[in-house]
Amino acid sequence: DELQPSFTNVSRHALLKTIQRIVTSMSNRIFTDEVKESVRQHVNSSPHPENIVLLRDELESKLGLDRMHRAALYHLVCDYSRQHLHTKMTTEQKQLVKEHVENSPHPNDVPLLCDELQPSFANVSRYRLLKTIRDVVTSKSIRALSKDVKESVRQHVTDSLHPENWILLCDELEVKLGQEGLNRTAIYHLVRKCSHQHFYAQLTQEQKQELRKKVGQLVDSLPSQQMIERIEELCFEYHKEWNFPQKFLVSHVRRNLLKNVKSITK
Repeated sequence: DELQPSFTNVSRHALLKTIQRIVTSMSNRIFTDEVKESVRQHVNSSPHPENIVLLRDELESKLGLDRMHRAALYHLVCDYSRQHLHTKMTTEQKQLVKEHVENSPHPNDVPLLCDELQPSFANVSRYRLLKTIRDVVTSKSIRALSKDVKESVRQHVTDSLHPENWILLCDELEVKLGQEGLNRTAIYHLVRKCSHQHFYAQLTQEQKQELRKKVGQLVDSLPSQQMIERIEELCFEYHKEWNFPQKFLVSHVRRNLLKNVKSITK
């Protein structure tokens, strides 16, 4: 509220994000390297590395920190949790997962598949392994859909007045297709893919070039975490200016423009 009058050309969303980043950076400097390492190890070894509040409460007790450090500890846990949960799997590891699912007698039981595979992926978080297995299972389910069903889904998304509303589209298609045993998860992911293609086709060459240029500048000038946060702010700004769904713009940047950093910085 105090700063907004001095930044009339900056959205409140972007200003809030910037202030949060500065406050977090200042807060994190109060912790010693030993405390930071204890937090990192606790997050990495936790059975619930995605539960930030619970991790913070556990660490507050474990490290004997007082409540004045609560906000700083929360942000530090967020950083380490994000790093841990988003550790990428190698191509070879993904291939092993795919082969295991293809040969499994229970190829749709994701939690059980994860339990079976986890001992072979000690350096991969359960969160990342679950996501990879879900992706493989979903891809397999989509391939099992007939060409007629896939075309019906694509056409329905293209003709819809709300192509960004994936849940509503799924509900409509469930009624429209009326097929017993139709895999809703597969339909949902196919709807999401068709929705992305629908909006991508509407982006002009000028908009694509402008987005590519802006992202390239961020890659060149910011560390990775700040870059990711700034990209979300950028997509929010373009969402208002271009009237494209923000989730589409964020997905487009992450999946296409950030896939190969070198290609967008040339």
